[in-house]
Amino acid sequence: MEAIATKNADGFKKIMSSALLEKSGQDVDQIIEQLSSNVKNKAFDYLDKYYTSNSKKGMNFTLFSSISEENDYNFSYSSFSDENFISIIIPKEQNDDIFFALFYGKVKSEWKLFSFQVGQYKIDKKTAPEHYKIAKEQFKNQYYIDAFLSTRLAKQCLNPIKSWEYYKQEDIMTFGKEVQSKVMEEYTMPIKLSSIDTEPQIFDILSIGTKEGYFPMVKYISSIELSDTIALKEENDLVQERIGEVFTGIDKNKKYIFYKALNEMPNNETPVSNYGFEQKLN
Repeated sequence: MEAIATKNADGFKKIMSSALLEKSGQDVDQIIEQLSSNVKNKAFDYLDKYYTSNSKKGMNFTLFSSISEENDYNFSYSSFSDENFISIIIPKEQNDDIFFALFYGKVKSEWKLFSFQVGQYKIDKKTAPEHYKIAKEQFKNQYYIDAFLSTRLAKQCLNPIKSWEYYKQEDIMTFGKEVQSKVMEEYTMPIKLSSIDTEPQIFDILSIGTKEGYFPMVKYISSIELSDTIALKEENDLVQERIGEVFTGIDKNKKYIFYKALNEMPNNETPVSNYGFEQKLN
C-alpha cells in the first residue's frame, strides 16, 4: 500500500515475481498511477488472509471466508508455487470501499507477488448482501423504486474479483428479477404528471453518488424551455410535492432527491442539455 499511496512504481516492482514483471512490467508505472487515486495513505485493514502449502503450480483451490454469515463468500484461484499466501486488504479513508486481492507465492524462500486484482467491495459503505437486506425491507414496505435502486447497487459490487461468489448470490439475483418485474408492473415509463399543468413526464430514475452517499436521481421531460429557470423551478417545486405520491417511499429515509429536467429524450449519441434541482428532505 505504501508503494501505491506514494506512487512508487519501482518499490512495487521489487515485490513482483518475474512472471508478473514479464506480463505487466512495462505498464506498472501507469497502473500505480491509476491505483493511487483510490489510496490516500498506506494504512489499510485486512478483510481476510489465506495460506496454502503442499501444493503444485496450477493446482486449483477454493477458499472460504471467515468474516460473517451475512457477507460469507468463496473464491477460487490457481496455485503459483508450493506455498501461497493471499491477502485481501481495504485501504482506509475512502468513500467507496475497494479492495486489493494480492496473490503471493514463495520463490526460493522469498515471497513474491504473482497476481493482484482490484475490486469494488462496497458501494455507499455497504456490501452486496447488505444492499440486498435493505432492498428486502424496502420491498416489504412497498417502496418498490427504492428496492429496485438498492438491488442495482448490490449487483454493482456483487463480484469484486474473478471467481468471487457470495453465498447469497443466487438469492440476490433472483430477488433482483422479482423487484424488476414488480417495478415494470407498477410503473410504465414515461409517467405523465397530469396533475401539473405543464405535464412533465418522468422517464428514468437512477442512483447517483455524492460525498454524503447515494440518492435517487429523477429525470423528466419538461415542456418549459430550460432557459426559463423561474418557470422551471416552479414546475419542479410541484414535482417535488407529488413525487412521493407517484413513487411510494422515494421521499422517505434519505437526505436528498435529485432531479434533471430535459426538453428532449436523450439518444445516447448526442449530448442533451438539462437543468438540475436538489430536494433536501427532512
